[in-house]
Amino acid sequence: MVKLLVFCHPDDDAETKRKHEQRVKRLFTAARRNSLEFLLEVIPSKVAQVDDTTTAMLIQQFYNVGVYPDWWKLEPFNTDVAWAN
Repeated sequence: MVKLLVFCHPDDDAETKRKHEQRVKRLFTAARRNSLEFLLEVIPSKVAQVDDTTTAMLIQQFYNVGVYPDWWKLEPFNTDVAWAN
């Protein structure tokens, strides 16, 4: 298994977002080529304020670039709305 921890936030500037997406995609692709499961952990609260949509937006951001982890490790959600998102 490959585990990657990323401190990122939907409000990151374009260059930071691009770098995160490229690096995560590269490691995800390498894990797949080697038949390894991939766990992606995102920590937005260490970067900026979070709300009920922050983590959902990050998940969608990585799905949009073709990263589909076998497992996600997420910070705890404080509301049912955040879980629903």
